[in-house]
Amino acid sequence: MLVVSDLIIDPGAVLMNFWTWTYPGIYYGITFSSYLGWILFSVIGGIIFFLDASKKRDSKPNFLQHLHISAWKYILDWCVLWAEVIIVYSLL
Repeated sequence: MLVVSDLIIDPGAVLMNFWTWTYPGIYYGITFSSYLGWILFSVIGGIIFFLDASKKRDSKPNFLQHLHISAWKYILDWCVLWAEVIIVYSLL
């Protein structure tokens, strides 16, 4: 989900000069390493959350679970915010 949102958001962000790369990639100038980073972050984060959640299914969420959920909520909220910004600028 994070990679898909990055596929949508990054081209608009590059067109609006929010960021650039020294050696641009073939997909709207975005490097493969950007997507690889999101894939690794998603997989590692998902594994940590799954392992921690599977230990304590019947108990209340602990600090690590709250932190993990908050981090993902922040990332998804940020992606939605940028998607809205890109949509608005594309309509102008």
